[in-house]
Amino acid sequence: MNDIGRDKLDRVYAQVFDAEDALVRPQFVSGTHTLFTALNGNLKYGDTLTYLMGCHMILCKK
Repeated sequence: MNDIGRDKLDRVYAQVFDAEDALVRPQFVSGTHTLFTALNGNLKYGDTLTYLMGCHMILCKK
């Protein structure tokens, strides 16, 4: 089913955030749910996700 309003909202968000596409849904129940959905849609089975954590001394001055 196509939902004209939902599709339009997705296009508006994509334009505002200068993104290729957007998915805006109230059904996302938490940040973790949203991150899982995004990663699941972008990573293929067997792909490796690499990320960095921590703070460099120059960026995190106390």
